[in-house]
Amino acid sequence: MEKVRSIFGTILPSPRQIEKSFPRTAAIRYIYFIRQDDVVKIGITTDVKKRLGILRTQGSSSSPMLLLTSFPGDRDDEAGLHRRFDHLRSHDEWFRAEPELLELIAAFDTPASEPAPGALLAFLSEDA
Repeated sequence: MEKVRSIFGTILPSPRQIEKSFPRTAAIRYIYFIRQDDVVKIGITTDVKKRLGILRTQGSSSSPMLLLTSFPGDRDDEAGLHRRFDHLRSHDEWFRAEPELLELIAAFDTPASEPAPGALLAFLSEDA
């Protein structure tokens, strides 16, 4: 490396410095619906499987958690869902598993119906 520096007469950036200079691409986020007993968690994550594992270890209930569905989305989608179902809120991001919420989940439970990020807000505003 000293030879390279002396040939060019300047100190070259390290590979780590080069890596830091490139903009990072945003990870794909997923809206997920996880059911436990009579409540459903509406959340967002970049790794659904990992998030489910974390929730299982943090949970106080011995009841199993079931991933109902997940699809690409963003924080605006998540916030829109929380607002839409606020009247069903049990606590934090957990909502009572009532028919209107379960019907929405069923509507998005097929690969062909995955919305593009941001598209869910338009869907929610139509039904509001």
